[in-house]
Amino acid sequence: MRVVLHLFVGVLTLTALSAQQAQQPVFRSRVDLVAVDVAVVDKDGKAVTVLAPGDFTVTTNGQQRKIVSADFVSLATTATATKPAPRSEVPRPTSNSAPTAGRSFLFVVDVEHIAAGGGRTAIESISRYLDKLAPEDRVGLVVLPFGAPRVDLTTNRSLVKAAATRIIGTSTRNRGASMTVGEAAAIEQFDRLALAGYLERTRNYGCDSGIEFMDPESSARVDKTAKSCIMAMQPVAVAVMERERRESVMLLDSLTALAVGMESIDGPKSIVFLSEGLISDVNLTSDVRRFAMAAERARVSLYALNLTTPISDVAGEYNMTQARVLDAQYQLDGLSTLVVAARGELFTVSGDAARHLARIDAENAGYYLIAFERDPAEKDGERRRVRVSVNWPGAVVRARNDFTINPRPIALRPASSRDPKTAIAEVLAWPLATTEMGVEIATYATPDLGAPEGVKTILAGSLASAGQAIATLGYEITDSTGTVVLSAFEPDASTAPAPAAQPGAALERPSVRTVPTAGDRQLFLAAASLPAGRYQVKLAAMATDGRRGSVEHAFTVASSRSGALRMSDVFIGQIAPSGFVPSPTQLPGSNTLPVSVELYGDTPEALSSATVTLELIGANADPIATVPLTLRESIDARRRLATATLAVGGLPTGDYSVAAVLHTAAGAELRQTRIFTKR
Repeated sequence: MRVVLHLFVGVLTLTALSAQQAQQPVFRSRVDLVAVDVAVVDKDGKAVTVLAPGDFTVTTNGQQRKIVSADFVSLATTATATKPAPRSEVPRPTSNSAPTAGRSFLFVVDVEHIAAGGGRTAIESISRYLDKLAPEDRVGLVVLPFGAPRVDLTTNRSLVKAAATRIIGTSTRNRGASMTVGEAAAIEQFDRLALAGYLERTRNYGCDSGIEFMDPESSARVDKTAKSCIMAMQPVAVAVMERERRESVMLLDSLTALAVGMESIDGPKSIVFLSEGLISDVNLTSDVRRFAMAAERARVSLYALNLTTPISDVAGEYNMTQARVLDAQYQLDGLSTLVVAARGELFTVSGDAARHLARIDAENAGYYLIAFERDPAEKDGERRRVRVSVNWPGAVVRARNDFTINPRPIALRPASSRDPKTAIAEVLAWPLATTEMGVEIATYATPDLGAPEGVKTILAGSLASAGQAIATLGYEITDSTGTVVLSAFEPDASTAPAPAAQPGAALERPSVRTVPTAGDRQLFLAAASLPAGRYQVKLAAMATDGRRGSVEHAFTVASSRSGALRMSDVFIGQIAPSGFVPSPTQLPGSNTLPVSVELYGDTPEALSSATVTLELIGANADPIATVPLTLRESIDARRRLATATLAVGGLPTGDYSVAAVLHTAAGAELRQTRIFTKR
């Protein structure tokens, strides 16, 4: 299990480095100003939004500072106050460089510090909380130390809910005759009362006759030459604490990498950490500080849900009452230190966490960016203690304990691998978009001639590689339960001539290739057969200069039929030497929009009276143009193909729709619509 956590930390480190190098903080202060983020809430956790600079007092290292401004950054209204808008089902591409709205909540569940079989009620309350979020709020889920199940930040609540049902505590520590963390922490410091309590609960009444009921590894660590019982048992306690420190360092590394990775995300962002505790230990001071610096730079807040088990639930063969008291005190202190360092709050949860999540939601309605004058003697990179108070009755201030003058990127631990294939696997496992290289993706559905209701899914991606060749790329598709149903990897995705990739072209296996386009972009195409349902695809690519990009895209597979006729999605693309090539978006700066649509009949005769028209539609659903399409025959008599090139150069920038409308001889109508952005 430790190896799994180490590998996942490597994944987090490698991709977090990418995020921090690609983006700088959204707020940029002048050279002579320093900015700190501060949340102010009332007794109910609701944001106080009407404060002025004169209402704040800021001191650093005991010196009061002159406040220049205090700007409230208002966040989106949640669904607790407004009813969620229905999700649009019209297909559109997804980009890792598109501006994002709403808030970002990343739930991190530390299953190895939650008792085996525990945490179900608290985790189930997360699913109910998701229904109260605003439609634009994004939620992700990471399980430590395993890294799975994992859901990237998304507005698709069902994915997170499905993954949450598969999470449960796995820890078997702090039970039975084994020395618990709280006992070990005390005995390591030669606490004879803690040792007496441990010996009594395990029915060992001294060290003279040997310690029974211990696991073999612990028994081997007892110093049988020691002159006192506390000296004999102290090595056992040291071993327990050394293991706990190693695991805690890896956990803090993971949280630090997540905070660094969230730096490039627009808007407010919070990590909600679920665990039964984190040790409070002076040896972890530097690791906690690194996390605090990463959270400060990224403006990430950390909220901790400390899951507790009633004492009555752990009393059994061994009386665990006193041990649990020691554990709770020792591990609660560690979590408290962590959340205070990251402008958050600690909530103790016994059972349902609904009211605590509601408090977190309310506190994330906004925060202040307070700018104050920098002392000329302060040097870049220096760390300063800071205290923020506010002149408002009953207000609670959420502020960081420290700030850094012009913070530098956080130095993470070395990445696990630079091997291209491993690097792509790591990016796919990272729960946040990687943004060194721009990536856009769209999916297109087209009927499968080999199956009456079968559908081929075409993946079309655009890679902004700045003229660099694509060294390698890969993707994975997960179903509505989060299960990976298909993946592909190209160890050498060298630029290839434009393929004859007409929409719906049958591929015997998942296939990935890149095609050069105008400007700095390359296209890739992949095809796969999937049963009807909802899916997510995540695409990751790496250029030869080492830059990487990734993006996740939700799509639905469904057959589009009217009587004996089936129609494909509306394909957007470009014209290559070999013909039409699907693309996720219109090429930037292009004055034309090539589109294509396919028609399939159960028999050739079914196609004889079918007609298709193409509609260009404005942002307000106003029709701009209607064009009749000419259906061309193909090698298979049951298939017709229509392409057209729309002149869009005179349109203002913005979102538009293009719809293909099928009219049958029986008077039926079938419509497929696609959104594109004029840039």
